[in-house]
Amino acid sequence: VDYCYSAVSKLIVCVGPTCKLDCWLEAKYNKGSVKAHRCKKHGVFTDCYCEICVKF
Repeated sequence: VDYCYSAVSKLIVCVGPTCKLDCWLEAKYNKGSVKAHRCKKHGVFTDCYCEICVKF
């Protein structure tokens, strides 16, 4: 059974690779995997949205 949740973090500079790395670190910390990631908008001090799933 997969449990999926959303995580939002504020990055200094949000572009594809920085958001992907931030989501990957969050997923590894919680022993999960990243299903989706995206910046809410590109620029300085913007939000990075992650969808992370953990197997039970």
